[in-house]
Amino acid sequence: MSKVIDLMGRVSELTGTDFPMPAEPGDSLPVRITLVGQPQQNLFGILNSIFGGAKQLDRALMRGYHCEVSFGESEKTVIVYGDEYHEVTYESLADSLCRLDRTGIPVICELTYHLETLKKFQVQIIASDNDFEEVDWEKVLMDSDYCLFTLSSTALLAMSERKVLRNCLLPNIKDALGIVLTNDHLILDDDRADIDASLEKFFGGNVPFFRIPEEKEGAILKKMEELADEMENLRELRKKRTEKILLSKAAHEVELQIEALSSNSERLDEAIELLKEKARLLPARKESACRRARMQYTSKMKVDAAERLSRFHRALMEKIRDEVSKGEDVAEMQSILPPYIGDQWNEESEKVLKDIRISAEEMQRDLNNYVEKDIRSYIESGADAQTADYVFRITDMYFKSEFHADENTFNFEEKKDDTKLKQCGVIASGIALVLISHPIIGAAVAVYGSHKVKQLGKKAFIETNRQSLVTASEDMCGEIYDDMIVWIDGIVASIEKNLMLCIEECYQKMMDTMVQALNSRKSDQSDYAGQNKALADIREEIKNAME
Repeated sequence: MSKVIDLMGRVSELTGTDFPMPAEPGDSLPVRITLVGQPQQNLFGILNSIFGGAKQLDRALMRGYHCEVSFGESEKTVIVYGDEYHEVTYESLADSLCRLDRTGIPVICELTYHLETLKKFQVQIIASDNDFEEVDWEKVLMDSDYCLFTLSSTALLAMSERKVLRNCLLPNIKDALGIVLTNDHLILDDDRADIDASLEKFFGGNVPFFRIPEEKEGAILKKMEELADEMENLRELRKKRTEKILLSKAAHEVELQIEALSSNSERLDEAIELLKEKARLLPARKESACRRARMQYTSKMKVDAAERLSRFHRALMEKIRDEVSKGEDVAEMQSILPPYIGDQWNEESEKVLKDIRISAEEMQRDLNNYVEKDIRSYIESGADAQTADYVFRITDMYFKSEFHADENTFNFEEKKDDTKLKQCGVIASGIALVLISHPIIGAAVAVYGSHKVKQLGKKAFIETNRQSLVTASEDMCGEIYDDMIVWIDGIVASIEKNLMLCIEECYQKMMDTMVQALNSRKSDQSDYAGQNKALADIREEIKNAME
């Protein structure tokens, strides 16, 4: 592995590409098991059936999550935001996992359980309701000693599952792959033979199957215990798998770099013409991107807040009706109710604002990926794949480096003038973003702040019978509810305005950057023979290492 890591470092220096380097697996570390599937297959329920833990999360679902489960002296739950770790309760994590109408940001978390059997294992759970499009399969393959892939017995081998298995898992990790069949209790005994035959045909009989609920109690755990005894062999398989993936990535980057440095004016002209056409249609694309972002982020933000207020409104009125029916002193209740209602709504407004802030922060963290993926999709749509890749490669080179070489050397130096880097930031793919120009969250919060209940409905509380108190309470709560809906609309509208400005600026800036990069390359007539020789030499080394 050390030789491969050395090669990757040299390729990174030559191409300016950052490669994700896996940690060397130590002998004392537990077996790393990756459980992959879709949320409706209840991956936490599978985990519970294996280890007998995670009961609080047994039925938790979400759009997509990545969760690490391991042994610890004390149990805890942590949600991860970038480099930040926030310890939470099982209940709050389950609530996060169950909120399917959130913005769709995957929840990344770590669970620690005091389960003795977990000492031998570290379990990684990856769920996706997006046909596994967002799953980093290379990382899964490099980080897993064994992979459990879930299929539903009632809906066997959908096209997305076949694609992942055929293109990724079976070619690379077949010797360390198991299949978990969920919902098996819903299958008639007469139909099970047909399912077995279908699986046998697809997998060829070399992949073990486990049924949930289990026919044989503890079958999956028994298999995992066997894996713990096969640790040395599993680690060697993972090492070879990782080396193959890294060398393939390095070879791909070298080929792209050679092509970019060796390109002729005809290739550049093709790329420039592509961008001219894309620039002409950019206004329509920006409008479409803003519309989709509005639906994905701010519309759901508004719906979430309104639904929360509606639930609170109903619960508060039920509580008031109950208290009024039980209360003995109607006059005292008449004086207590108005300030009580106001205090309750003010407290709820703080919680609503906190929810909006969290959603907006999640949105802002996700915005880089949203815009980058969309602009790449826009450039690639209807274009020759090689030309699109060439555009991204030249843009990447333009931002990351200037090359200085004699005929035998290839020296990489960072640009001394990094104004563009500071202004735009650089994504690994070579796409530059400007996301700091507009304060997406702060502006709305500063203008609107928490909602403060006005003194409403005082006249309605002059009656002294119970029904009048309930009616007056309903009127006051209704007025406050309507007022808070307007307040929420104002906050979300402010966030949305800045979001739209940000997206439009990002698209324009990214398009201008790509055009500038190609024009700069066209005007640069330097001889890159030295660089190409260095790249050709290391390409040969990679080829020998792969053999």
